[in-house]
Amino acid sequence: VVDVVPSADRALALVASPNPMHGDQVSFRLTGSDAGVGAIAATGGAEGLLTLLDANGRELRRLSLTASGLATWDGRDAAGRVLPGGVFMYRWTAGHDSGSGRLVRLR
Repeated sequence: VVDVVPSADRALALVASPNPMHGDQVSFRLTGSDAGVGAIAATGGAEGLLTLLDANGRELRRLSLTASGLATWDGRDAAGRVLPGGVFMYRWTAGHDSGSGRLVRLR
């Protein structure tokens, strides 16, 4: 399942893998024309942020994107609780770019 909304002014997207998420970890990676080493610097230099949301839009956790546009989520909320299976949304920003996507977690 690949369900991403790319940035409006660039061909960037944040892709979750594996999706659906089968285990306790999923990786996020910026892809597109400006992605790769220095991806965050290429988008304006500001720190990248990934926000995970439940299906109702409630914020569950925030993660930083590395300078190369990577992040890993362990399936836990901000309080460290393991979350159940279901559909999760995510929003990301990196410099002047932003987007959103959907992640399915199987339990």
